[in-house]
Amino acid sequence: MDANAKNKLWGSSRTDKKGVELEHLIIKNNLNVANVPNSKLEYIPSKTSKVDVTLYGEKVKISGWKFLNTVSLSDHPYIHFELMVGRPNRQQKEPKVPKLTNIDKSKLRSTLDSELRNLKINWDGLKSEADLDGIVNNITAIIGNCAIKSELPRNKQSKSELDFWTPELDKLKAAMRTAKDKYDKFLKANNIKDRKRTNKECSPQEINFRSAKRMYQKMLRKSKGKAFENFCTINMNKDLF
Repeated sequence: MDANAKNKLWGSSRTDKKGVELEHLIIKNNLNVANVPNSKLEYIPSKTSKVDVTLYGEKVKISGWKFLNTVSLSDHPYIHFELMVGRPNRQQKEPKVPKLTNIDKSKLRSTLDSELRNLKINWDGLKSEADLDGIVNNITAIIGNCAIKSELPRNKQSKSELDFWTPELDKLKAAMRTAKDKYDKFLKANNIKDRKRTNKECSPQEINFRSAKRMYQKMLRKSKGKAFENFCTINMNKDLF
């Protein structure tokens, strides 16, 4: 920037009042001066008062600051510098506690039992709610870590206990898709863009598709209801751990 302020900090021959004020402003805002000392410059313009200042923040890296030996069309010389660009450091995310269906419950039980046996609590030193909160947080962290250690491998994670899918649903869904493809081809062949019927009669392709869709949806509702009933029955008195 054209600071119109002189300071030896950015290469001026002297420091004036404006230069002192700008220096204080730079320090106050945690900025850095990219200008290099005259002794390290290969080229110094003959007619410059050294009032051009290049500033940068803590998260920016600048190198190779110099005057270019090229005639400019202004009172200020060309300034060249390189901006160092790099990928920001990624913070490692803390592992999340897996879902219960993705945990080896036997391993969790044994791991948790071992960790809690080794847990030492100074009950005599319990004098405030803050002390109690600290114990609760510690136990919660132990349970979370044990759950992470007991997570099933990705390729061996158990299916949900509410899994309703069956081989019969596979067959009905495939039949519905086949019927839909035939119905779509019929509409395209007859240049029918609107699926809504213009008369009371249905094509055989539409009848087959609607029938296959109805059978699939009926079995899907039945399978979901049965799976939910089984889930409620099994987990009513079940020890989650």
